[in-house]
Formats: sequence, structure tokens, C-alpha cells
Amino acid sequence: MNGFELTLLAVMQLYGAQSRAIDTGDAQMWAETFIPDGCFNSPSYPEPVTGRESLIYFAKSFTNKSPRTRHVITNAHITSMAAPGQATTSAYLMIVQTPVQGVAQILRLTTIEDELIKIDGAWKVARRQVILENKGQ
Repeated sequence: MNGFELTLLAVMQLYGAQSRAIDTGDAQMWAETFIPDGCFNSPSYPEPVTGRESLIYFAKSFTNKSPRTRHVITNAHITSMAAPGQATTSAYLMIVQTPVQGVAQILRLTTIEDELIKIDGAWKVARRQVILENKGQ
């Protein structure tokens, strides 16, 4: 495999780890997928969430308010690798409610656009912008 392919696999692993962390309530692990001063910005929430402690608080709040929710990331795409250890990516993110009884329901379909930085051999999110598909930017 070439460097680009290895990076894409690493990005997919990052996204899988992030999704499982927030879905299982591991707020610390989810926050650690961001750089220490990383930023999460989504129009679903009133303001961007920046910094490790704020990211942990956000993830805990999400899990408490939205139990049995799953984040499903597909179509991951590296849009740029302008410098070593830096990448921009785009992917689709579905947020799915999975009730104990009944049918799973897609709550939101979004696009995530990330600025990633490689730190000590691991890709981390420096900045994530979430775009709601039904609301534009």
C-alpha cells in the first residue's frame, strides 16, 4: 500500500473509534480523538465546542440526552494532503436512533469536513465542521 492508502485506512480507523466512543459513552476517548485545542462546530448546537474539557463535557451531554444513538460514517474521502502530517477530509455522517423496540430511524444526515493533524503517529481532528444536509451551510 502507498502512503495515501495507509492514510485513508488510518482516517477510517479514527472515524470508527470516534463513533464507538461517543456511542458507548466514552467521552474521554472521544475527546482524545481531537487535538488538545480541537474544535467541533455543528449547526445542531448553539456554538462551537473547543478544547479537551469542553469536548468531554459535550460528549457526556450528548450520550445522556441521546441514549441508543449510533454514528455511522461513510464515504470517507481525503480532499487534500497539502503538507506532511496534515490532511483535510470529508465524509457522510448519519445519526441513527436505535430504540429497544421498534425500528431504527435516521435522525440526521450530515457531511463532516475535518482538518486533521498527525501527532505521534496518530491522526487527530484539529477542526470539524458539520453541515446539515437539509439546511445547507
